[in-house]
Amino acid sequence: MNLFIETPQRAAERLERERRYVRAAAPARDIAGVQDGAASTMAASLDLDEPDSVARHRPGNRPYAAQPRAGQPYSVAQDSYQRELAFDKQRARRRKVTGMLKMVLFVLLLPIVLVVVFIAAYALACIANGASPQELLGLLGALLERMGGFVAGALAAS
Repeated sequence: MNLFIETPQRAAERLERERRYVRAAAPARDIAGVQDGAASTMAASLDLDEPDSVARHRPGNRPYAAQPRAGQPYSVAQDSYQRELAFDKQRARRRKVTGMLKMVLFVLLLPIVLVVVFIAAYALACIANGASPQELLGLLGALLERMGGFVAGALAAS
Protein backbone atom coordinates (compact mmCIF):
# COMPACT_ATOMS: atom_id res chain seq x y z
CA MET A 1 0.00 0.00 0.00
CA ASN A 2 1.46 3.35 -1.01
CA LEU A 3 0.80 5.83 1.77
CA PHE A 4 2.63 8.72 0.11
CA ILE A 5 0.15 10.41 -2.18
CA GLU A 6 1.40 13.05 -4.56
CA THR A 7 -0.94 15.58 -6.11
CA PRO A 8 -0.23 16.88 -9.62
CA GLN A 9 0.75 20.26 -8.17
CA ARG A 10 3.30 18.62 -5.79
CA ALA A 11 4.66 16.53 -8.68
CA ALA A 12 5.24 19.67 -10.73
CA GLU A 13 6.97 21.36 -7.78
CA ARG A 14 9.19 18.31 -7.26
CA LEU A 15 10.15 18.18 -10.94
CA GLU A 16 11.02 21.90 -10.88
CA ARG A 17 13.27 21.38 -7.83
CA GLU A 18 14.98 18.46 -9.58
CA ARG A 19 15.59 20.61 -12.70
CA ARG A 20 17.06 23.40 -10.53
CA TYR A 21 19.31 20.90 -8.78
CA VAL A 22 20.56 19.45 -12.08
CA ARG A 23 21.24 22.98 -13.42
CA ALA A 24 23.09 23.95 -10.22
CA ALA A 25 25.12 20.73 -10.30
CA ALA A 26 26.12 21.17 -13.97
CA PRO A 27 29.38 23.13 -13.35
CA ALA A 28 30.52 20.67 -10.72
CA ARG A 29 29.61 17.81 -13.03
CA ASP A 30 31.75 19.25 -15.83
CA ILE A 31 34.70 19.72 -13.50
CA ALA A 32 34.47 16.24 -12.04
CA GLY A 33 33.88 14.66 -15.44
CA VAL A 34 30.68 12.95 -14.36
CA GLN A 35 28.44 11.81 -17.16
CA ASP A 36 25.02 13.37 -17.65
CA GLY A 37 23.16 10.11 -16.92
CA ALA A 38 24.91 9.67 -13.55
CA ALA A 39 23.91 13.17 -12.43
CA SER A 40 20.28 12.64 -13.34
CA THR A 41 20.36 9.30 -11.51
CA MET A 42 21.76 11.04 -8.45
CA ALA A 43 19.11 13.76 -8.61
CA ALA A 44 16.38 11.13 -8.98
CA SER A 45 17.68 9.19 -5.97
CA LEU A 46 17.50 12.22 -3.67
CA ASP A 47 14.29 12.69 -1.71
CA LEU A 48 13.49 16.22 -2.84
CA ASP A 49 9.81 15.96 -1.97
CA GLU A 50 10.31 16.54 1.76
CA PRO A 51 10.00 20.09 3.12
CA ASP A 52 13.07 21.61 4.73
CA SER A 53 13.45 21.20 8.48
CA VAL A 54 13.41 24.97 9.09
CA ALA A 55 9.97 25.40 7.54
CA ARG A 56 8.65 22.36 9.36
CA HIS A 57 9.58 23.74 12.80
CA ARG A 58 8.44 27.33 12.39
CA PRO A 59 5.86 28.40 14.97
CA GLY A 60 2.34 28.32 13.61
CA ASN A 61 3.09 25.77 10.90
CA ARG A 62 0.73 22.84 10.80
CA PRO A 63 1.91 19.33 9.94
CA TYR A 64 3.13 19.05 6.35
CA ALA A 65 0.43 16.73 5.01
CA ALA A 66 -2.40 18.65 6.68
CA GLN A 67 -1.69 21.98 4.93
CA PRO A 68 -4.35 22.65 2.33
CA ARG A 69 -3.19 24.67 -0.67
CA ALA A 70 -5.23 27.41 -2.28
CA GLY A 71 -7.06 26.16 -5.36
CA GLN A 72 -6.20 22.53 -4.67
CA PRO A 73 -9.21 20.19 -4.80
CA TYR A 74 -10.10 18.13 -1.73
CA SER A 75 -8.29 14.80 -1.82
CA VAL A 76 -10.03 11.75 -0.40
CA ALA A 77 -6.73 9.88 -0.53
CA GLN A 78 -4.98 12.45 1.67
CA ASP A 79 -7.88 12.38 4.10
CA SER A 80 -7.74 8.59 4.34
CA TYR A 81 -3.96 8.81 4.80
CA GLN A 82 -4.48 11.19 7.73
CA ARG A 83 -7.00 8.76 9.24
CA GLU A 84 -4.48 5.90 8.82
CA LEU A 85 -1.82 7.93 10.61
CA ALA A 86 -4.21 8.75 13.44
CA PHE A 87 -5.14 5.08 13.74
CA ASP A 88 -1.45 4.08 13.86
CA LYS A 89 -0.77 6.61 16.62
CA GLN A 90 -3.76 5.39 18.59
CA ARG A 91 -2.69 1.76 18.17
CA ALA A 92 0.86 2.57 19.32
CA ARG A 93 -0.52 4.40 22.36
CA ARG A 94 -2.80 1.44 23.13
CA ARG A 95 0.17 -0.96 22.90
CA LYS A 96 2.15 1.17 25.34
CA VAL A 97 -0.72 1.25 27.83
CA THR A 98 -1.34 -2.50 27.62
CA GLY A 99 2.39 -3.15 27.99
CA MET A 100 2.48 -1.05 31.15
CA LEU A 101 -0.62 -2.81 32.52
CA LYS A 102 0.96 -6.22 31.88
CA MET A 103 4.10 -5.13 33.71
CA VAL A 104 2.14 -3.83 36.71
CA LEU A 105 0.11 -7.05 36.88
CA PHE A 106 3.30 -9.09 36.70
CA VAL A 107 4.89 -7.10 39.53
CA LEU A 108 1.77 -7.38 41.70
CA LEU A 109 0.92 -11.02 41.01
CA LEU A 110 4.44 -12.48 41.24
CA PRO A 111 4.70 -12.27 45.06
CA ILE A 112 1.19 -13.68 45.45
CA VAL A 113 2.00 -16.62 43.18
CA LEU A 114 5.23 -17.27 45.10
CA VAL A 115 3.35 -17.34 48.44
CA VAL A 116 0.74 -19.74 47.05
CA VAL A 117 3.44 -22.04 45.66
CA PHE A 118 5.29 -21.98 48.99
CA ILE A 119 2.15 -22.87 50.96
CA ALA A 120 1.29 -25.67 48.50
CA ALA A 121 4.84 -27.06 48.74
CA TYR A 122 4.66 -26.91 52.55
CA ALA A 123 1.31 -28.71 52.57
CA LEU A 124 2.59 -31.41 50.18
CA ALA A 125 5.71 -31.90 52.30
CA CYS A 126 3.51 -32.35 55.40
CA ILE A 127 1.33 -34.88 53.55
CA ALA A 128 4.43 -36.75 52.31
CA ASN A 129 5.62 -36.98 55.93
CA GLY A 130 2.33 -38.63 56.90
CA ALA A 131 0.29 -35.79 58.41
CA SER A 132 -3.45 -36.38 58.72
CA PRO A 133 -5.91 -33.75 57.48
CA GLN A 134 -6.42 -32.49 61.04
CA GLU A 135 -2.67 -32.21 61.62
CA LEU A 136 -2.26 -30.45 58.24
CA LEU A 137 -4.83 -27.80 59.21
CA GLY A 138 -3.04 -27.29 62.54
CA LEU A 139 0.37 -26.95 60.81
CA LEU A 140 -1.00 -24.47 58.24
CA GLY A 141 -2.64 -22.44 61.03
CA ALA A 142 0.68 -22.35 62.93
CA LEU A 143 2.47 -21.30 59.72
CA LEU A 144 0.03 -18.42 59.20
CA GLU A 145 0.46 -17.31 62.85
CA ARG A 146 4.26 -17.29 62.47
CA MET A 147 3.99 -15.34 59.19
CA GLY A 148 1.63 -12.84 60.85
CA GLY A 149 4.05 -12.41 63.76
CA PHE A 150 6.95 -11.91 61.32
CA VAL A 151 5.05 -9.26 59.32
CA ALA A 152 3.92 -7.46 62.52
CA GLY A 153 7.50 -7.46 63.85
CA ALA A 154 8.85 -6.11 60.55
CA LEU A 155 6.25 -3.34 60.48
CA ALA A 156 6.88 -2.41 64.13
CA ALA A 157 10.65 -2.23 63.51
CA SER A 158 10.23 0.24 60.64
